[in-house]
Amino acid sequence: MKHIFIFIVLNFVIVSILVSQRIEINFGIVNSKVNFFHPSYQPVGNRPFATSNWKVFPTIGYRLAFDINSSWKFGFGFDVFKVGGRDFYPYNDTLKVKIIDFKAGDTINLFHPYPRNLLIHTVRVPIFISKNIFRWLNFELGYSLSYSFRKNFPFVVGLFPEDQADYYNPFSHQLIGGISILYRDFSFRALYNYSFTYFFDTGRHYNVHLPDQYWEMRARSQFFSLTIGYTFKSF
Repeated sequence: MKHIFIFIVLNFVIVSILVSQRIEINFGIVNSKVNFFHPSYQPVGNRPFATSNWKVFPTIGYRLAFDINSSWKFGFGFDVFKVGGRDFYPYNDTLKVKIIDFKAGDTINLFHPYPRNLLIHTVRVPIFISKNIFRWLNFELGYSLSYSFRKNFPFVVGLFPEDQADYYNPFSHQLIGGISILYRDFSFRALYNYSFTYFFDTGRHYNVHLPDQYWEMRARSQFFSLTIGYTFKSF
C-alpha cells in the first residue's frame, strides 16, 4: 500500500505540473497539536492524558487552480510538512496511568521514555474549491489525503507484554477551511485543518474476566497553516 501511494503521488505531481498553465509555489508554517482520547483511563498529574501543546513546523508545496467561472475556482496541490506537538509526552520519565477499570488505585507503566515532542513527517494531496468574496479575498474549502512517511514516536502499546501491538495508521484525512488573499502573482493563505480520522487507534480491548470493562486509546491531529506563495507560468 505504501509503494502504491508513493507511485500515485509521484505521477500526480509530474502530470499536474506538465498540464498546468500556471503553478503556485508556496511555503510557510504549520501550528499543530495532538489530542488523545482515553475513555477508560485516569491521568496521573494535573494535565490531560498525552494532550500536547501547540508546536510550529515548516511547510512547502504547490497549488494549481482552474477557473469554473468569474467567482469560483477548483484546484489541487501537493504539500510536504510536519505535524505533531510540543510536550506530547507529559511526564518526566515514563507514562504512568491508573487503570481505573481493571486495577483501581494501581499504577503501571505503558511506555518507556521517548521524545517529549512528537514529529510526524507528512505529504498530502489537497483538493479544494474557492469562492471569491470581495476583490482579492476568497473563501476556501477542501479535503486532503495525507501519508506520514516518518515519525519519532513508536505507537506500540499494551497493558502487558503479550498484548502489545503497533496501532499507528500512516494514512489520515483532513477537512480544510479558511481564507486566501490573491494579489497579482502573490498569495497568502490562512487555513484550519481538521483530521477526522485517527492516526493512532487501539480499538477496544475488553477484560476477559469483566466483559463490560475495556481499555482504549486513540489520537488525531489538528493544525493551522499560514503560507505565502508566488505563481509562475508553466515551464
